[in-house]
Amino acid sequence: MKRSFILLLASSVLAFGGAAQACDLSQALHRNIPRLVLPEPSAAIRLPADTSASRAVVGTWLVNLSVNGNTIAQALVQWHDDGTEWQSISQPVDSGNVCMGSWKAVDLKHVYRYHMGWTYSSGTLSGYIIETETDRVTAKGTYKGDFDTKFYDTNGNLVNEITGTTAGTKLNP
Repeated sequence: MKRSFILLLASSVLAFGGAAQACDLSQALHRNIPRLVLPEPSAAIRLPADTSASRAVVGTWLVNLSVNGNTIAQALVQWHDDGTEWQSISQPVDSGNVCMGSWKAVDLKHVYRYHMGWTYSSGTLSGYIIETETDRVTAKGTYKGDFDTKFYDTNGNLVNEITGTTAGTKLNP
């Protein structure tokens, strides 16, 4: 029964094109995206100034991803205290919008994220992405950093790379 359900689900995803190209930033370089604008972080989320990055980063963030100073996408990113994270990016579902990964503290002010997702073309698996990112996190509910996204085909060949910057604002609980 369980196997039949999994096979039905998998065939439905392929038949209806529900499989998405995961977090595909390459398409975002060539289109304008609507941007969500939030007010400055409120005092309610500010932590003591000596709070470590590994404590300050835990929570939900609105993050702008920029290339050459131009915002190409926004993401809602959840950083969990167990060292895992997930991201939903402002990409259409058919070009991918959910990825996940792990993170660790680099030092008291910085965190490093290793992030992965599958890529698809017309509902067929075409490869995967690996995104790495290092961010400086503040106790004021912001972070900034640099990202590097590499796109691979199903044989592990590098087919594209995008580098840029991140700027995150922590959302109130």
